[in-house]
Amino acid sequence: MFSHKLTNFSSLLWLPLLLILLSNAENFYIVFLGDHPLIRDNAHEAHLNVLSTVKESHIEAKESLVYSYTKILNFNAFVIKCLAKDEVLSLFPNRYHKLHTTRSWDFIGLPLTAKRKLQSESDTIVGLLDTGVTPEFQSFKDNGLGPPPAKWKGTCDHFTNFSGCNNKLIGARYFKLDKMEDPEDILSPIDVNGHGTHTSSTAAGSLVPKASLLGLAEGTARGAVPSARLAIYKVCWQSSGCADMDLLAAFEAAIHDGVDVISISIGGGDTNYLKDSIAIGAFHAMRNGIITVASAGNDGPAMGTVTNTAPWIVTVAASGIDREFKSTIELGNGKNVSEHFKCIDSFCFEDSLDPKKVKGKIVYCKQGTGGTEGVIKGYGGIGTILENEQFPEVAQIFMAPATIVNTTIGQSITTYIKSTRSPSAVILKSHEVKRPAPFTASFSSRGPNPGSKNILKPDIAAPGVNILASYTLRKSITGLKGDTQFSEFTLMSGTSMSCPHVAGVAAYVKSFHPDWTPAAIRSAIITTAKPMSKRVDKEAEFAFGAGQINPTKAVNPGLVYDMDDLGYIQFLCHEGYNGSNLSVLVGHSINCTSLVPGHGHDAINYPTIQFNVKKDKETTLGVFRRRVTNVGPVPTSFNATITAPKGVEITVKPSSLVFSKAMQQRSFKVVVKAKTMASMKVVSGSLVWRSPRYIVRSPIALVASSGSYLRFNAKSVLASFTSHSILQCSCAKGNMKGNMTSRTLLLFLALMVTNSIAIMDKQTYIVHMDKTKIKSSIHSQDSTKPWFQSVIDFITEVSVQEDEEEIAPQLLYVYETNMFGFSAHLSSKQLEYLNQVDGFLAAMPDELLTLHTTHTPHFLGLQNGRGLWSAPSLASDVIVGILDTGIWPEHISFQDTGLTEVPSRWKGSCEEGTKFSASNCNKKLIGARAFYKGYEKVIGRINETLDYRSPRDSQGHGTHTASTAAGNMVNNASLFGMAKGSASGMRYTSKVAAYKVCWPLGCANSDILAAMDQAVADGVDILSLSLGGIAKPYYNDSIAIASFGATQNGVFVSCSAGNSGPFRSTVGNVAPWIITVAASYTDRSFPTKVKLGNGQVFKGASLYHGKTIQLPLVHANTTGTQRTAQFCTKGSLDPKLVHGKIVACERGMNSRTEKGEVVKMAGGAGMLLLVNQGEELFADSHILPATSLGASASNAIRNYIHSAKSPTASISFIGTIVTYKRVVTNVGYPSSSYTVKVEEPNGVSVKVEPRNLRFGKLGEKLNYSVTFVANGGTTISDTSTFGSLTWVSGKYNVRSPIAITWQ
Repeated sequence: MFSHKLTNFSSLLWLPLLLILLSNAENFYIVFLGDHPLIRDNAHEAHLNVLSTVKESHIEAKESLVYSYTKILNFNAFVIKCLAKDEVLSLFPNRYHKLHTTRSWDFIGLPLTAKRKLQSESDTIVGLLDTGVTPEFQSFKDNGLGPPPAKWKGTCDHFTNFSGCNNKLIGARYFKLDKMEDPEDILSPIDVNGHGTHTSSTAAGSLVPKASLLGLAEGTARGAVPSARLAIYKVCWQSSGCADMDLLAAFEAAIHDGVDVISISIGGGDTNYLKDSIAIGAFHAMRNGIITVASAGNDGPAMGTVTNTAPWIVTVAASGIDREFKSTIELGNGKNVSEHFKCIDSFCFEDSLDPKKVKGKIVYCKQGTGGTEGVIKGYGGIGTILENEQFPEVAQIFMAPATIVNTTIGQSITTYIKSTRSPSAVILKSHEVKRPAPFTASFSSRGPNPGSKNILKPDIAAPGVNILASYTLRKSITGLKGDTQFSEFTLMSGTSMSCPHVAGVAAYVKSFHPDWTPAAIRSAIITTAKPMSKRVDKEAEFAFGAGQINPTKAVNPGLVYDMDDLGYIQFLCHEGYNGSNLSVLVGHSINCTSLVPGHGHDAINYPTIQFNVKKDKETTLGVFRRRVTNVGPVPTSFNATITAPKGVEITVKPSSLVFSKAMQQRSFKVVVKAKTMASMKVVSGSLVWRSPRYIVRSPIALVASSGSYLRFNAKSVLASFTSHSILQCSCAKGNMKGNMTSRTLLLFLALMVTNSIAIMDKQTYIVHMDKTKIKSSIHSQDSTKPWFQSVIDFITEVSVQEDEEEIAPQLLYVYETNMFGFSAHLSSKQLEYLNQVDGFLAAMPDELLTLHTTHTPHFLGLQNGRGLWSAPSLASDVIVGILDTGIWPEHISFQDTGLTEVPSRWKGSCEEGTKFSASNCNKKLIGARAFYKGYEKVIGRINETLDYRSPRDSQGHGTHTASTAAGNMVNNASLFGMAKGSASGMRYTSKVAAYKVCWPLGCANSDILAAMDQAVADGVDILSLSLGGIAKPYYNDSIAIASFGATQNGVFVSCSAGNSGPFRSTVGNVAPWIITVAASYTDRSFPTKVKLGNGQVFKGASLYHGKTIQLPLVHANTTGTQRTAQFCTKGSLDPKLVHGKIVACERGMNSRTEKGEVVKMAGGAGMLLLVNQGEELFADSHILPATSLGASASNAIRNYIHSAKSPTASISFIGTIVTYKRVVTNVGYPSSSYTVKVEEPNGVSVKVEPRNLRFGKLGEKLNYSVTFVANGGTTISDTSTFGSLTWVSGKYNVRSPIAITWQ
């Protein structure tokens, strides 16, 4: 899945990029380390070590390091203080974001009486990143709630003015990494703003009867999930806002703590998902099964202003509910004017009014700045009437009697004032009135999505206008100077208020479906939404997404559009992101070309569709691929209903989906064909899947865009690599160092680019030619090489005429059997001339592929007299061709004793070369060839001190695969006594032909094609290839092309599937005419035991036989000065610190066995291989006592080394383990018990579980298992050894013989 080339390239760049982090002023930057493995328990020290390499001292590094992100996998980053403007690729400057600021639950259909799973709801934890919380309020009382769920790992410390947590508010933390005092805030989770208290009580607040704002909007205030728990992460501060570094730290903490839902009503991020802290944090949350809900922003109604647009975030627009607040003005002439209870500023500026004329009066002003009523009150006025052009939709809270009128009514008031000698008026108390709803709030940000033209945002709309919820008593309800009004509850408006509504619903859905993925929950919310009116909101889906949220329907959606993190990576690759950029999200560099591309026009399984219509084309066509999962009852079927706007044709295939079982998946495609439209015109349709029980609706939004709203072009990521890859920080002491480093990196990049251009200008191409065109040539059709040579001569002639210094192309191979063509070394200009040749079809650049790196026949049922080996056709005339690293001909597996003569059809040969002669072949190894022309064109001549320029195998891989496929039967084979038995190939009487195509740095495609072509011509029956590269279209895949030709010639081709698991869609060699083979386990293992000085014992695996005494234990990162010491790379360990000790090495950067070699060469006595994830154990051949360990054992060992004063460990080999299971039936006494007695075979220990069987009735069946541990070091002369297992009761002895055969 991941490209080794990209990974290595990133590793080369990492140190130079960090060498330029120098500073003398306090700007904050977030540094992502990407591919570099992290020891989480020691991350802070590791980050200090990184900074120490570029700072003057460890002390300076410690002063610069602000924070290390260490709590979640694949998120290796830290915060530094630095003077800089430019950015490196894996670093972005810290920015500050802004906040996006009963009746609503009943309005959207979630009444108090709604169905609930209270136990599951109380186990659900909602995390909010906001301004903190007011813990003493009624919304956070824990009446009736038990202790926090067992999964909760968070904390709630004691802070200034903070009363603490309870069983409702189970966690509260604050993050302010700049450590600067905020004079308007308190360094604790306490909320002095009110925003965080409001959003958290909206999402999951407890029931509070008779809540109101000074009597307005009275009712029961509550969250969507009153029984759920709340965890609060304060990241926003009164003076500075919400910093990127604090947001990322809070995301990290929330993921670690165990929240289920994250709600974040904050915006202002980057449209580049890899530079947006909220997108990055939400991606890591998604990978840990946590759904993130975020506000869409308050910059509407302008188009293209929506924020938080990453597809793994649920983006929420704000809608209005069916109530508003008005006040009535009674004029002295008897007219009543009923208006909104709101202000949007006035022209009654301070110092512009005459206090004598204001005192005791109601003042009418034009709208200007806020706080006008306070100015009037300060001058002794008793009320304010403000004039605005339009009716405001959001109720404004005033600190004194005031209201707002529109221009029309304002003119009436002006006329009355001018026409009356003593005008008078009364402003009555505000009251609640009904209004049509829902509608999208005018302030709610609109699409299209500025981050991607392929994702419809916002996703959903929820109430965000005049929402009553808890507030704070540390600020007045207006926040204005002189306001003396305080309330536990207040009305707020904004997408900040709509966001926690959806977060609460996500928690509500999660309580019914704890195992659903974030994508499934998002899909359920979107596809069950209530459609909103396009007549009311002309921007349609770009205003409200799928529509108004519908909580109770979302619990049971029928179908969901599900996806995992790989689906998002495929989408990002489709968008133009690539390489090391994506390591910010996944912790690894990714080669997008190595992934199976995402399907369809948008390459994502999203529940909505956005389609951009091209203005300059008469018709724009888009094919969208989707996959739904049935989460309803079965059997069932769904039929498609399409609604298409004028000028748009929408079809779906198939139009019916049938499901016979739960969680069954079905795929379909949607074809959208649209005629040209005016710029920024918005039209929409829909796809609805209907069943008798469900309606699953997906909006389809179309826009004709000039592209002006797109603030980010993903293809610019590559450009940003060169323009932002150098961070230049200057200070008095470090200026020269910073500049020198910059120049060094620039030189490195320049050299790299120069070399890349040179390589790309002259390289090997595999050329496909039209075989029918040879008839018109002057040569015989039976001789293709002269024709190909004439093509080369033509290219040479015309290219030299243009450039006398042009090097003539070189013909490397001619392919005649499996394909028709040749390979040649060509320049880009020569390739252009080749295109002019009659008969030219295609040319593919050559590339290097990689290798896919004895008890097995018995395990598969292949042994003498049994299975396939008992077949009468077991002859010795089958020829198996092995394309690999060559062969070691003297090996006993390839002796020809007793074998028949070489089949007469064989046309191959045994080529001579370095330390290989024709006499090395025999009646078993009947042919051997080496192919290296393509490899040497890329790498240069083979270094014969590293490999043989012949079929001889220096790596062992080819000898291993050849003997596995068709090696002789070899008795008493073992690895230093381990795995002892008979080693043989699957068809051990077959002949072997070895074709060496792989060399120390890889296997060239051109060489592989030549070898396959030759093997088929030689007469092989079977081809085995344990090598490959990234999956690609068959017509571009050399192995697929050659295999097709081999199949046409009757040759069976078997290829390895690749070693890029466990990631999905990483399988290679996938052509249907190839047998693609995955790797499985056999029924034995090679366990080891690691015992620490504190008594802890862990299981590992190794093929090294032997053990150590208890020896000093060290971690490799403390035994060398190089940053790669932790991986035990060559030359990185200090022998003085390693000698006589067991060294713990981290996995990565070099091979597992090389790490043991490095430790041995440095004088170490043993090696422990540690990993960061996964419990898989690798049994490798080492040159010293060494073992691999799983992640849990690795973490425990790291902790032990870190905490122990003098850590020690020992390694011992347990032996080969095989386990059998048996079932016995009681036919004796109804009530009886048996105890096992074992006579162990020589050299084998036997363990039986359980050791006692107790029966309660006749016919009862009981199970037991027998585990055999064979000590590889035991000297056993015979191939078999015997023992017995006897179940003993008072009357019966039930004996089972044990026969151990070494196979």
